[in-house]
Amino acid sequence: MTALAFDGYNDLFVASGENVLEVIYNSASGTWAASGNVVATVSPGAVLVGGIAVDPVGDLFVSNPSASQVLEYEYNQLTGTYPAIGTVVAGVGGMGDGLNQLYHPTALAQFLGNLFVFDAGNARVLEFSPVPGTVGYGANGTVVFSGNIDSNPENGGVAIDGQGNVFFGNDYN
Repeated sequence: MTALAFDGYNDLFVASGENVLEVIYNSASGTWAASGNVVATVSPGAVLVGGIAVDPVGDLFVSNPSASQVLEYEYNQLTGTYPAIGTVVAGVGGMGDGLNQLYHPTALAQFLGNLFVFDAGNARVLEFSPVPGTVGYGANGTVVFSGNIDSNPENGGVAIDGQGNVFFGNDYN
């Protein structure tokens, strides 16, 4: 297990290997299901899911470190399902250190439609904003933190509080 996230219904999403499992919450009993259902799988051959986040409408964001991308799986409210294939919303420029590139992205956070990505290989946090009038995100992120890079991808995390303050940590500093 590499990451956890909750949606607005208190359902738990768990990153396990190359899969994301959804564990349904039963509000009547106050308990979660004994096991989860696979709702997303990153590309075959991926080492593991790096991070997950869920936005207020239930869309699932999944980082795929081995492909240096973040995928969005849009929740279908009519069927209660996710698509089999996610849409690349960050890292559209491939692996690298450009503003449209990622290198080994791990942790994710979502706040007011903005997606925050801990780009471990580049030791930075990028913010990707939605494009007005579309369903997608801009190809380029904005650097909100840039740290020191050593010879190994950093381990770290990113979180947003209710006021929109960004918190992050990495193992280099």
